[in-house]
Amino acid sequence: MKKLFVYMSLLTVSLISFSAVPAVANDTLYTRIGGYDVIAKFSAGLIDGFYADPAFTRFTEGGAPAEVVARDKQLTAEYMCKITGGPCFYIGKDMLSVHKDLAITGDEWSALMAIAISVTADLDMKPGDEKEFLRLVDNIKKLMNIQSPAENR
Repeated sequence: MKKLFVYMSLLTVSLISFSAVPAVANDTLYTRIGGYDVIAKFSAGLIDGFYADPAFTRFTEGGAPAEVVARDKQLTAEYMCKITGGPCFYIGKDMLSVHKDLAITGDEWSALMAIAISVTADLDMKPGDEKEFLRLVDNIKKLMNIQSPAENR
């Protein structure tokens, strides 16, 4: 009876340990770039850059409450974590629903990508991983139905 109790206790602890944190494969982009800490730094830099850049004044005029900025950073981090193969669960809406009425232009997207490139350059990613990461970021425009800058003219 005592052996059964010990066995069941070990099994319970093992199940709790394995189910508490989802496993992340070592070969995911998420793992290769440095995991959540790097993604959180990227997201914070991207959102801070967005709110500071005059190219986005029509979205940010009058500023935003700190809670809104913090939520933008958190949702961006969760989304980026998810699409890079990390263990995060994105709770936000799909990209098209969130952005469809904003009429984001290709030029505005290019300005955002310039911020993304600048932020990513400071994150010490391997060149191939950085390129793959930025390609994922840039591909988000397809989910938002954003035209390229040439199509806006």
